[in-house]
Amino acid sequence: ITNAGYAIAHNVCIDVSMHNSRNEIINLNGAPTLNRCIGDLGGGESKTEPITINADCGIFATKCIGETLTLKTRVTSDEKTIQLPDQLIAV
Repeated sequence: ITNAGYAIAHNVCIDVSMHNSRNEIINLNGAPTLNRCIGDLGGGESKTEPITINADCGIFATKCIGETLTLKTRVTSDEKTIQLPDQLIAV
């Protein structure tokens, strides 16, 4: 995550969610949305925040096998919200 601005971004959080091509929600780490807050980020400052994701694909992985999964990532701060480009994962 990089704050491309000049001012401090306050209360920066990352929200990650996933669904399949049938629009079924894939729980991540036991919840529909994985949320990680990293605090304030100064102007021009970067921070790497590794996130481990365990996707719940259901019994026999029926929500994932043969599907294209869409990983959505949104970054929020008190000042701004940004939706990053979706990542597609073919399973």
